[in-house]
Amino acid sequence: MHGAGVGFRLIAAIHLFLGVQNVSQGVIKASTTVGGALAPEVNTDRNEELRANFAPPGGGWGNDGDVLEVIASYKVTAGVNTDYSTARSDLFIVTT
Repeated sequence: MHGAGVGFRLIAAIHLFLGVQNVSQGVIKASTTVGGALAPEVNTDRNEELRANFAPPGGGWGNDGDVLEVIASYKVTAGVNTDYSTARSDLFIVTT
């Protein structure tokens, strides 16, 4: 995911919104946001990895055989301009 729509302006903030969905049960089991304000850097490429850790929620991720998916949206803010992108993981299965 990248903020292609913001051009060459100084990027002021990035936010990555993540949710783990139990597709079999139709519920979001966990969600979090990472990122925040950035120090301005002129004429500097940025290649930064964002990580989020999810502890298993009370009751676990689901039942044996349930299908899970991670859904993400990425927001880049540069001045008054904002760009969003989205991504989804491959499906994966709960095993107990």
